[in-house]
Amino acid sequence: MAMVLRPQIDLNDDRWEDLLAKYKLDSVMTASRIKALWRRIRTCSSPVIWYELQDRQTVAAAVTLGPGIDRLQEGWCAHSQLLDAYAADCMSMEALQCLYRVLEKELQRQGLFICHYIFAQTETEADGRAGMSGEPDGAETVDVKGETGQLLEMLSADIHLTAEGMMHPLKSVVYQGILSENAEKRCGSVCGGCSRKGCPYGQSLHMDNYRETGVLKYSYGYQRIFGQK
Repeated sequence: MAMVLRPQIDLNDDRWEDLLAKYKLDSVMTASRIKALWRRIRTCSSPVIWYELQDRQTVAAAVTLGPGIDRLQEGWCAHSQLLDAYAADCMSMEALQCLYRVLEKELQRQGLFICHYIFAQTETEADGRAGMSGEPDGAETVDVKGETGQLLEMLSADIHLTAEGMMHPLKSVVYQGILSENAEKRCGSVCGGCSRKGCPYGQSLHMDNYRETGVLKYSYGYQRIFGQK
């Protein structure tokens, strides 16, 4: 049975200059501007984490920031606020990293540590990579019940796949974590287990350095099972 967490997250105030530099925004946007945008984004977001343990060896998880950010970005794009929409994408990636960390902390309270991340993919994504590598490209036949669809169904997550295999809300991620009871094997960050060493978005600025506002809000079922409030 999948558990549900509804954390409230906020990015730190003392790292905005670093975030601007990371996403090449430092020459076109001020720290006060991106901070103001974050306040709008945070107001529109509704973070949720669904997760299910499998024999304390793996965890299947789906995280989302909710549909509000998608609507906010659509409005900005409609009014030609393309820079603001791009900044929202950047901050959303940082916020998703925070959700990974929230789940890590929850698992650590159960004596479990994620030592490797495996990100799910739709059949469309898998076929696209096959095409780029010279193998037969079967992208015309889209199987929305691919790996991502199967995990979403198992978790009963309020995230949906389009016919093209895109997730909605857009600011959503589905993944699995390989678990260990040995704290020394803990992955230092979500990027620690990733093979894309040249990825420009590696090592979130905020994954290990953010503040949770208030307390975690657990679902009613989770409260009944574990006595959490």
